[in-house]
Amino acid sequence: MRLLFLLLVATPLWADAASVFKCTDAQGKTVFSGHPCAADAQAVEVKESSPGSSQAQTEVWKAQRELDEAKRAQSDTKRRYAEANARLANAPCREFNSTELRTMIIRNQVVQGMAFGDAIKAWGKPTNGGGWQNAYHWENGASSYFYIRNGCVESVQGTFKGR
Repeated sequence: MRLLFLLLVATPLWADAASVFKCTDAQGKTVFSGHPCAADAQAVEVKESSPGSSQAQTEVWKAQRELDEAKRAQSDTKRRYAEANARLANAPCREFNSTELRTMIIRNQVVQGMAFGDAIKAWGKPTNGGGWQNAYHWENGASSYFYIRNGCVESVQGTFKGR
């Protein structure tokens, strides 16, 4: 009697906790119902989902969305890199005040950012080149180079070793 009473008292709580129950009918077939259909009724947890979808499809969708976002970010990074390179390619030479520039030319210094004409004033006419690569082969056997990009010294290898 106590067991029946507990079942009757617990049934409303059980029904509130789950809205689908699994039972076995008199023919031994499994039956699902919105209320406890027998003493052996088991509450079944029903996962919420939208029509035509599954958890696997949801995971695939999430992964695809993350991949699309990563591709957009990569594309944006490539675009910004190209824009920065274009700005550098078209950037003017570094500006030196007249005292700095005269001092560098007198000391035979060629530095990055210097205008091509000023570099020629500092080291003289190159042994080879005169275009993007300017080579100087000094009398002591040493060699020095400076490289020009958009009319400016982009890099320098070596130093002035005499005329």
